[in-house]
Amino acid sequence: MKKSLACLLLLSLIVGCGESEHTAMLTDVEEDYCVFSFQSGGLLKFSGEDQEQKFDFFLEMPHGLAANNSQLDDDLTGRGGVVDLGMKAMRDITEVPLYGYQFALTPEEIRPGHTYCVRTASGEQYGLFQVIEFDSEAATLKITWRYPAGEPVVNASSKLTEQDVAAIAAQPHEPIPVTPQFITAALKPGTWERIGKLEVQKTPDQDARTIELTLSKQIKHAHGKYVVIETTDEDGVMKGTEIHRYDPLANKMYLISVNASGLMARFVGTVDPNTRTVHWKTIPAENEPRNIQLTLTYDRDGLGAQVSGKSYKDGALGAILTSRLTRIGDFPAADRPPNNR
Repeated sequence: MKKSLACLLLLSLIVGCGESEHTAMLTDVEEDYCVFSFQSGGLLKFSGEDQEQKFDFFLEMPHGLAANNSQLDDDLTGRGGVVDLGMKAMRDITEVPLYGYQFALTPEEIRPGHTYCVRTASGEQYGLFQVIEFDSEAATLKITWRYPAGEPVVNASSKLTEQDVAAIAAQPHEPIPVTPQFITAALKPGTWERIGKLEVQKTPDQDARTIELTLSKQIKHAHGKYVVIETTDEDGVMKGTEIHRYDPLANKMYLISVNASGLMARFVGTVDPNTRTVHWKTIPAENEPRNIQLTLTYDRDGLGAQVSGKSYKDGALGAILTSRLTRIGDFPAADRPPNNR
């Protein structure tokens, strides 16, 4: 985006009301300076200096389709995003995801027949569009669209972004119905402590050593669906946040963690309700040579767990973890969320 494109003037309005569907043709923003706004009813053309947050997305080839989100470009001011809902008719969509939005779609991700949900620039409303025709060489995108989209609901954690993790972690505690399969949810919310050691193995890149670990954790639930675990060190410095979710269809648990530096890791867990154990393995990621395997066995009373794990790098054992996780009390009074149990 160029700074000269920071503001907007209404170019054309596709008239409609309620949840009826409309049609629009987008072209390369660098050619005609047109963007799309659900609230304004269609295409907008950059011109003035008073409508910076009024548009929601635009086409810019050869990069693809971009949402109005300040983290995508310094010239953008919105909090928008887009998520692919697959080959679904818009008329059949009554609920849309609350999380899992990305800032942009590559040309390969703009798929004819697919319906997309857009979180608008305000970050608070949602619209839908379905791709009718997309010509990457001519830089044209024909869509049908509907606004508003429907009721936003929480979705699977395996697709969550760093922003999504922060948003979920900020939610108040909302108890999850305990099931044998969602083992993490059996841990009683409150303040926890993990004490153990990390045995770093000797490799060409590192010397052998043993690191004693003492970490504090707060465990709560969010949206009646997620387990949130926030970790701090002995000095109270935030080390990272984990979001856990159980998928009953796959009979798998999913975990996404974000450390203090913004590094994300995703895990899939195999559940054994009889032994109250979850075996976690990292989901392979591009440019990530590490493979982490963790086994957590939870106490029957929900007040403790045994943790063991191994970390591999390029197939070589890099570290061995053993530790004990123990609940030590309720949430601090100043931080106690509603409905704490």
